[in-house]
Amino acid sequence: MERLRDVSAAGGLERLYVHSPARLARTSASQVLLMDEFHRAGVEVVFLNRQLGQSPEEELLLQVQGMVAEYERAQILERSRRGKRQAAHAGVGSVLGGAPYGDHYISKPLGGGVARFDLIAPHAEVVRPVFIWVGQERVSSGEVCRRVQRAGEPRRDGQTTWERSVVWGRLKNPAYKGTAGFGTTRLGALKRPLRAQRGRARQSRQPHASAEVPREEGIFVPVPALIAVEL
Repeated sequence: MERLRDVSAAGGLERLYVHSPARLARTSASQVLLMDEFHRAGVEVVFLNRQLGQSPEEELLLQVQGMVAEYERAQILERSRRGKRQAAHAGVGSVLGGAPYGDHYISKPLGGGVARFDLIAPHAEVVRPVFIWVGQERVSSGEVCRRVQRAGEPRRDGQTTWERSVVWGRLKNPAYKGTAGFGTTRLGALKRPLRAQRGRARQSRQPHASAEVPREEGIFVPVPALIAVEL
């Protein structure tokens, strides 16, 4: 969409074919914005499911179709949310969608109709000592980073630089003891910080922030355990 808008603004389009208004935008406000932008750039927009002209009645029909598409989008999202929660309560691993460091997520098509976590042995051997160092030797997360980096253990992205926040995220992840969390975070309003962090803008580009929900509200799906529950 961004490339299309750039080409349109540069005068590289004369006519744009779209299957239907719902495929152009899923919100009525976005649809109005895009149509106005294309018209100002001299681009003729043609909807293949129904030819629309420039009369007030046809403009109204286009806006109504945009509102219907927005309603359908909200319905799809709500049905998807309910379906995922029901699957999570039933212990279906396909709702997780991703695995932490040490595991590999096998999707339903690749897993013969059943999604699951598979252990990655080299990564698992990096995770287990971290829990032993912190749980038994009582070392700090900074010392964990130094030990892992001295061993030259790479992260999932291939980098060898480990940060304290990454280690802390590992220690808090319940998937390592055999129960992966679903619905443990919730999107909320973005709180504006008092001052910007070093090297970062004060205002985030994301209009929302993720926050943890109370543990009793989360759903936990059984997965292969990397460490003992006691540890």
